[in-house]
Amino acid sequence: MRCYILTYENKSGFDEARLIQTIKDYGTWAHINGNAWAFLSDKPASQLRDEFRAMVNESDSVFVIKTGVEAAWSNTHAESSWLRKYLLYG
Repeated sequence: MRCYILTYENKSGFDEARLIQTIKDYGTWAHINGNAWAFLSDKPASQLRDEFRAMVNESDSVFVIKTGVEAAWSNTHAESSWLRKYLLYG
């Protein structure tokens, strides 16, 4: 399993509930802030991008990045213990 961060921009007002539920369905996740989420998956970033892209409208953006090198944060929604445990994971 690798840790990914998904960010998205909801320009069109699409219903975010489906996208958020998909993130939560991965089982190990954290809401970092705003429209930024971290989660674990075995899928490659391009497959995750395509999966989330299918849930938004053409004018919306999605960005998926695999974590694992370095991270720093302040005042996130996510617990620091979760971020320390998973952001540098795999």
